[in-house]
Amino acid sequence: MGSFQGLLSQQFVSQKVGRIAAEPVCAVRPEHPTLEVVELLAEESCGAVIVNSENDEIVGIITERDFLLRKIDWEQGTAEEIMTAAPSVIRKSGSIAKALHMMSVGGFRHLPVVHRKRYVEGVISVKNIVQAIYDILLKLHVGEQCELIGSHRSIQRYFCSTVEIFQPEVPIFVRPESSVHDALQKLKKSRSGAVTVVDEKEVLVG
Repeated sequence: MGSFQGLLSQQFVSQKVGRIAAEPVCAVRPEHPTLEVVELLAEESCGAVIVNSENDEIVGIITERDFLLRKIDWEQGTAEEIMTAAPSVIRKSGSIAKALHMMSVGGFRHLPVVHRKRYVEGVISVKNIVQAIYDILLKLHVGEQCELIGSHRSIQRYFCSTVEIFQPEVPIFVRPESSVHDALQKLKKSRSGAVTVVDEKEVLVG
């Protein structure tokens, strides 16, 4: 695996986060109603909503996980009440390796990219980084056949391995007739990112 790590170090991990296509910034003020934050996440396909002060400096961030882990006042609640305050940020000049380290240690999937003080220019996510890694690997392989281009055999072993190398989490199951409340409670209790919907024969349906 040494040359695999070396390739990513040379071609990817040591690069600056500014080279990754970041998600657009969806921003609100601390007093923004909770329901409108949800609508913004859904309508703009934002992975995260930035909470800015009157000076446009970041004071918080809201993701779907915040809705799972906090008690929500859907009628009178505000962004300030559910946001993660003083979130970690990274400069455009920071390395992708640093971004990955911050996400891993902090246990989050979105990282605001800032310039000059704490003004947010974009948001990078684990999804953005995975896509960039995949783009690199595609240059070395063709389609699903894992045909090798060049001589990077350690990358071929990694790219063509089974998903077991990632040690997948034990899935959380719900039935189609389960209530949304039950599904959310399971997500909250397990701190997982997804639940699996199965029928009475335990066949995956969603």
